[in-house]
Amino acid sequence: MKSWELLQTQLHRNVGLAAAEISSSFEVLGDKVPQTGQYTTRVRQWNKNGEASRQLDGDDEASRRAYKMAALDLSLATRFADKPEELFQTPDSIVSLGETMEEGRVLSVYQVHARFINGKFPITANIWFDSANGTVAKVEGTAEKINLPGMKTVNFSLVYHTDSEGRCLPAILKVDYTISIFFQSGKITFVQNFHDWVQRQPQ
Repeated sequence: MKSWELLQTQLHRNVGLAAAEISSSFEVLGDKVPQTGQYTTRVRQWNKNGEASRQLDGDDEASRRAYKMAALDLSLATRFADKPEELFQTPDSIVSLGETMEEGRVLSVYQVHARFINGKFPITANIWFDSANGTVAKVEGTAEKINLPGMKTVNFSLVYHTDSEGRCLPAILKVDYTISIFFQSGKITFVQNFHDWVQRQPQ
């Protein structure tokens, strides 16, 4: 599909980039009192493969306490921050859902069945992108068969923005899911913003 190839070409312009900073906020709703928090992580060093090592940015008690929840974000933000040129593995199927008008431009909408890069769980996602230049507007989907106790599916949405050089980069990721464990259940939501795109620096 020519338009799909155009999308891949547009994402390929992001090779070598990484988001140096990820700001995260979360909300946990369930049987207990709602829990909220926010924290920011920043790249401190790079390994020989150009992979980032992020650490908590800030030393206040609220950030340290909130950062303990980071393990529940499923590392999706880290994956998009480190490899903005990749979205999914080669899809098992790609179906055109037609076109829609948003913010004054015509967007093609495709539904794909695929897996995350290096991921084992299947996903179904809709992708909105400009068929004229391949610029991605947003992705919304569901991941299934998550290998974590008490969890079945994870919903995610990823909004992109175009920078001054015409590159299409992840901007805001939202992840939410319901987890049931030890006779308790709750909904967990993360909203994560990507900042300060820089060149990866292998050591």
